[in-house]
Amino acid sequence: MTASEICRWRTLLVGATCVAIAAARSSIDVPEAFSEDLRQCNPAEDDCGRERVCAESDTFKDSDDDGPFQDFVCLHKQLDDPFSWRDGVAMVLVVLVSGVGGVAGIGGFSVSLRLLEGLNNFLEREAAVLSNTAALGALSAQFVLNAPRRFGDEVEYPLIDVELLLAVVPAAVSGILVGEILRRFMPEIIVMIITLIALVLLAAKVVQRTRHIRRQEREAATVKRAYQSSLLDEFGSNHSALTISDRSSTSDLDLMQNSMKPQAELKIPFGSICLLAAFWLLCLIQAIFVEEGFVAAPTCSLTHWVSLLCIIPVAVIVSILALCIREGNLLRKDQKVGRGDPTSFTRLSTSSAASFAANFESEGSVTITESLNRELMTLWMPCIAASVGFFTGLLKVELGDLLAPVLVLLQMDCLRLSSLTGAASLFVASLDFLQFVVRGNMAWAYHGVLFGCGFLGSAMGRKFAIFAASTLRRTAVIAVALSILTLSALALTVLRLVDEDPEWSIGDICED
Repeated sequence: MTASEICRWRTLLVGATCVAIAAARSSIDVPEAFSEDLRQCNPAEDDCGRERVCAESDTFKDSDDDGPFQDFVCLHKQLDDPFSWRDGVAMVLVVLVSGVGGVAGIGGFSVSLRLLEGLNNFLEREAAVLSNTAALGALSAQFVLNAPRRFGDEVEYPLIDVELLLAVVPAAVSGILVGEILRRFMPEIIVMIITLIALVLLAAKVVQRTRHIRRQEREAATVKRAYQSSLLDEFGSNHSALTISDRSSTSDLDLMQNSMKPQAELKIPFGSICLLAAFWLLCLIQAIFVEEGFVAAPTCSLTHWVSLLCIIPVAVIVSILALCIREGNLLRKDQKVGRGDPTSFTRLSTSSAASFAANFESEGSVTITESLNRELMTLWMPCIAASVGFFTGLLKVELGDLLAPVLVLLQMDCLRLSSLTGAASLFVASLDFLQFVVRGNMAWAYHGVLFGCGFLGSAMGRKFAIFAASTLRRTAVIAVALSILTLSALALTVLRLVDEDPEWSIGDICED
């Protein structure tokens, strides 16, 4: 580890620790949006249940309710009043979930949500906000570790494919908006059943794909060992003066081979980064300044719908620009190696659908050489991302929870897809976090600690994933981690469906 890496790690750890310590004495607020979920109580009876206390709330003051206790509701306790064993267990579990999520390239939102809801007796809305903060910490750590890295043999390209990210994020955000609107019309029981079906299908396919990846890696390792053995024998016979230990490891030989490769200059796509940042800023303006800030447009007002629906055409334009940027870069790359074809985009557009369908196997995975090529991936990713985003908004889960399994089934490189899903999920989680802050939905003590736990666990998991994929050539660990999280989310969803009585009532589209 270089001095700069050590300095970066110290800075990040100190920053995360300071956030947790500074927030540790904060008191829990009562978010206005949660008031309808809080149960009124009698402070003399203390009947609020574990981890909750009967306290006076400013939200209910001056209400029209009669009675001496109309201002008292069941609030969740503060973190340090008192600090319970459930809080400690929850922090440890968030670190573990974030660690596995760091390997898989997601934040672990869905699993953390069910853990906080079941273990610490948070309301679903409270747990969703807290889990988003833990996921934000986890995804931030992944981004810090992924951003400076290069992708495999293509040493001039960053590990995070910004151009592909530019095609994914806008389409996913537009899908999320549509899914969230439709969710308001659907009973909770229907949403949970759809969630259960989706998790069962994804878990089955991801486990199947994980076994296939592990089998391929074992076969590739056997072939590689045989090749390296013959290479060492030939090298030793031609250079008798140079002796190489028979115990030389595979990683040593990989290091020797990689050191002979020229280190190309890293190509940073500043145009795509600026375009993605502009789209993020547009979403931020719509979410905060229009709905929650200066304009404060009421739900179902004309201003609300115009600001909300304007995101979709902008997302389509940005996705088209992403396709054009990628195609231009591919043409320049082809011309550089002497095989440029100005009609490649047209040829790709007309033939990709047939290629996509022809390679769809009976088990439901797409096989296109070693993985989907970049051209086909870019062309179809906006459609795939929009569909994934729709179910993300409908089921109220993290974007990476659905996007990562889909990309695994599409046979994208595991390390590359985990960095892509991490960056895409960070885009959405950061917007949600800022919106929660503006709304006042923050219990800063819990949020500070959970952000630090998520950051710490995910940093360790991501370092392990990068080491396993880059040094050990074991990308299957990423698929294994994703399988674990998907199965865990499935199990927790089943438990919730069994223990609770979901409502059949239909929501109001104009409800905040």
